[in-house]
Amino acid sequence: MKKLPRLTSRERLGYIIFILLIGTTVILLKLDRIFPSLNTPIPVTFDTTAYSRLQREIKTWENKYPQSKFSRKKSNKDTVILIYQYFDPNTADSITLRQLGISPFVAGNILKYREKGGKFTSETTLSRIYGMDSTVFTKIKSYIRIDSAYLPAKRVFLRRDSLPSIKHKELTVIDLNQADTAELKKIPGIGDGFSQQIVFYRQQLGGYVKLEQLKEIKYMTDSLFHQLKPWFKIDSPQVQQIAVNRYGIERMRKHPYLNFYQCKAIIELRKKKGKLSSIRELSLLEEFTKNDLQRLSYYLIFD
Repeated sequence: MKKLPRLTSRERLGYIIFILLIGTTVILLKLDRIFPSLNTPIPVTFDTTAYSRLQREIKTWENKYPQSKFSRKKSNKDTVILIYQYFDPNTADSITLRQLGISPFVAGNILKYREKGGKFTSETTLSRIYGMDSTVFTKIKSYIRIDSAYLPAKRVFLRRDSLPSIKHKELTVIDLNQADTAELKKIPGIGDGFSQQIVFYRQQLGGYVKLEQLKEIKYMTDSLFHQLKPWFKIDSPQVQQIAVNRYGIERMRKHPYLNFYQCKAIIELRKKKGKLSSIRELSLLEEFTKNDLQRLSYYLIFD
């Protein structure tokens, strides 16, 4: 009889582990037969009373602290700050209408109604605009001031105290960089909202260099731009320039044509190359496109 080969300690350990694995597998497969109760699902109960109480507590908390971090987050997209002010629906621009709480859809319908020759001769006429919310109209009704030029003769007699708004005559052209809000409101199609936006954006830019920059203002449509364009000129585009070699990130990024990453890239390039001499050096940075450099060329100075 031949002798069995002698196993090393490592081989014996391997055989033992192998046998244990097989045994464990067999036991696990037989457990459901040995203990049938293991296959019985555990019943789950739902306490509707406790859930309803929790919902009421959450709602109470949200009502008590509407601005707290526990309240539902609302989208800030296209957020408009409500400013209730006197307005004439025959001349108010889209920004003024939006600030009164009128939706973009209804504001567009008001402008379309006016473009087709429609006139608001009374508060009721405005309430009949398609899509006008009755709640919104109730809030703004007391702020409506219709110019006598749009009123029937009877109502003009009753409203002698109302002064007609002063508008520029046709073919009047004003300097876009010099006009204040009062001057801008004399142009047909520009109200409080757009006059403020035009001046504010001018301050952000440091001055207008092209009339087409008006298109960058929020709610400025192509049709409105073409309507306003003949009224403006830019005699001397004296702009406040950005000192590329001296300004820090925070000061540069205040300009609407520069974002944080572009400002950071300029600072890093300054550290690497020292004083920058021209805008051509910025073309080496991937953060700037050809269009970016073209519109920035009026506002950058390399002193």
